[in-house]
Amino acid sequence: MEKNDLIRVFARGGVVSPGDMKKILETAEDFGNETIHFGSRQDILFPVNIRSKTILDHTFQAIRTEYDFDGNNYQNIVSSYVAADMLPNTSWVHSD
Repeated sequence: MEKNDLIRVFARGGVVSPGDMKKILETAEDFGNETIHFGSRQDILFPVNIRSKTILDHTFQAIRTEYDFDGNNYQNIVSSYVAADMLPNTSWVHSD
């Protein structure tokens, strides 16, 4: 399987709610997948045999999730969520 054969489903800030994860898993299953892959860029990957942008747009708009399948869409890995309130409450971490 090549990278270009995969759909990238973006997980904003690397966090996915259980409900959204269920929708993503159901969508992957609808496309004939039994497994998914977790990427290193805050994304979930799975192959699809349908390359129609119209069908993919409709599917992912229905679950309100952003995706990419042609490699032209990039998502930054910028998040302060995982570091929120860490320094004041964590004695072993210092800002310097």
